[in-house]
Amino acid sequence: MANKIFNISLRLLPFLAVAPMLMACGGSDDVPGVEPLPTERPIQFGGEVRSEVEQSTRASGIGLEDEGYKSFKIWASKTLQSDATQSVMNSYIVTWASNTAGTTESNTHDWEYVNTTLGQTIKYWDYNATSYRFWAYAGDNSSGAPNDGITTNLSASTDGTTFTITGLALSTTPPKTHLFSSLNVVESANFSKPVVMEFLHPYAKVRVMFYCDDVIDEGDEVEIGASTFGPESPDKLITEGTLKVTYPQSGNVSETYETVPTSTVAKPKLSFNKVYLTHTEGTASNNAVCAVPTEGTDYYYAIPNAYNCAFTLSTTIEGDPKNATVPAAYMHWQPNYVYTYIFKITEAGKKIELYDVKIDPWKYGGSQDEEWRNW
Repeated sequence: MANKIFNISLRLLPFLAVAPMLMACGGSDDVPGVEPLPTERPIQFGGEVRSEVEQSTRASGIGLEDEGYKSFKIWASKTLQSDATQSVMNSYIVTWASNTAGTTESNTHDWEYVNTTLGQTIKYWDYNATSYRFWAYAGDNSSGAPNDGITTNLSASTDGTTFTITGLALSTTPPKTHLFSSLNVVESANFSKPVVMEFLHPYAKVRVMFYCDDVIDEGDEVEIGASTFGPESPDKLITEGTLKVTYPQSGNVSETYETVPTSTVAKPKLSFNKVYLTHTEGTASNNAVCAVPTEGTDYYYAIPNAYNCAFTLSTTIEGDPKNATVPAAYMHWQPNYVYTYIFKITEAGKKIELYDVKIDPWKYGGSQDEEWRNW
């Protein structure tokens, strides 16, 4: 299977990583044994890499700006020691411009939010606060922010706590669209460091693979006919919808998600082209093949939804009809995840059954928590 589209799609989830900053040293009046108070430090975005994975990613030049997203809108609040919260940034627009790092106090890595025309002033860390919360989305072009060629029929809105993206549709074309950020809670120990904002995709990716072990003689080829994969009830597959991402202001630190379907009948099943499966002795990776969607590319970009019903794969093996079932427990599609359903050919090609389900974060580097608890 060609990996080109897959690799490009992974790049749709870039990140802005952290760079360490030295805390201000105390002067000659420092009292021995007493920690000096930090000096005033501006909130900044962007930075250097933090791990080997991110090192190789960043070295290849992959960033939010490299995918055409040269602005994002951000909200921030701080939690005081009394547990009260105060807004710090309300829909601030952060823009990227090459070779501008270090030209202002608030811009260390080409990302700037201070804009007197928009009334956006520089913000400093409050060391009396216990934590800050940041969330954002990219692809917005309101209030004069550049959109830089991000074309989409989607629309996005927010009321300050919930990001709503409408117009999601089932597709096999990698959509360039609004991205949303995973909630970033910065504890007091990390005040003064540039803020990491990792942007996620509102879709899930879904594909089907077939696998054989030793039931096919080495070098033999088995034809797996055109396949369909869908819920047992044909009207359950969501083909259009709206995703709502709600961010807490305090307490629980995780986002919550809600998908509101607007259509469930246009495409009752996912459809895949026929493929040929060949057994190669001693090379397990060659004993599997991906079924390419009939509409092209490698994946379906699917509407996130927690399906509460089993899915059925229907296909043929050398012309004989075969079916296999995936339990409902494996059919909860979450935003920003990749789902691979692997079916095994058994009994010398006469039977097909579910072999494995791979669920992977759709990301390339970054710091995303792989456990999504609110779906």
